[in-house]
Amino acid sequence: MGVTDDGQVSGLPITDELLLSLADLRDQGNILPPPSMAVRKPETADGPVAVVEVQPSMSPPVQFTGRIHIRVGPRRSIAGPDDERRLNERRRALDLPFDARPLSGSTVDDLDLTLFTGTLLPSLQPPEVLAENHRSSDVQFLRVEGTTLTDPVKDEKRLDGPLSDVLRQLDELLMLNISTSVDFTSENREVRSPDYPLAALQQVARNAIMHRSYENTNAPVRITWFADRVEIVNPGGPYGSVTVDNFGAGATDYRNPTIAEVMRGLGYVQRFGAGIPITKKSLTDNGNPEPVFEPTQTHVAVAIRRRP
Repeated sequence: MGVTDDGQVSGLPITDELLLSLADLRDQGNILPPPSMAVRKPETADGPVAVVEVQPSMSPPVQFTGRIHIRVGPRRSIAGPDDERRLNERRRALDLPFDARPLSGSTVDDLDLTLFTGTLLPSLQPPEVLAENHRSSDVQFLRVEGTTLTDPVKDEKRLDGPLSDVLRQLDELLMLNISTSVDFTSENREVRSPDYPLAALQQVARNAIMHRSYENTNAPVRITWFADRVEIVNPGGPYGSVTVDNFGAGATDYRNPTIAEVMRGLGYVQRFGAGIPITKKSLTDNGNPEPVFEPTQTHVAVAIRRRP
């Protein structure tokens, strides 16, 4: 404002009251959803002007006094049903999951290109395709001598870093803590029976990393190994088509589809949606009780009890 059609400064007084009235346009309720905008008073050689910068909406369509306006060539028009459908599709395309959004303020220097090109890409694409043409996780492990958190702590570890390193270290940690009994008397040959099947613990721990919320929380995935059970808790409740009521009943959805695909490429996921069935079958085959799932709106907890 304050500029004529031919680009000359008009001499309009750019007062604080004018700037406030322009800024108030955002919050009057006529524009929904409210836009991201800034009001400035830059000085030019011929005097000050008022500039209003409005950023493109990430949640189209935008309504003004209840109507959706679009540009048709040089003129403005009211959106029809097909125009609204395309705008809705654009909103869904912009509404990306957390792990698929750009990270504001990051640069190429923040990437571990050696890890990306040496580990991730070869696991996702064959060498000939690459010739032609991560996400950090955090796991807290606690080994307790008894059955409550007030009992003495036997071991404590924190796993962080690149996803591939965390998953590898997690497998090693689980294997080290499983105890195996050996029976020489009931069979003609020795029978080895682990107190927990490795496959069940792996599935639950990997699912916690895959499905956890990485937004608005600094909480790690927590693995607490008690004398009679292993509890695994991940921040973030059920997501999408999975709810507290239908959890574990076959519904599958992915809060972090990019992380899920990376884990599949690294070989830590064989079949999407098979984690809970594999966990239950492994426990049954090993003689462990059924797992106990406790999904809430803020977290998902799983308790796996020791083999009697």
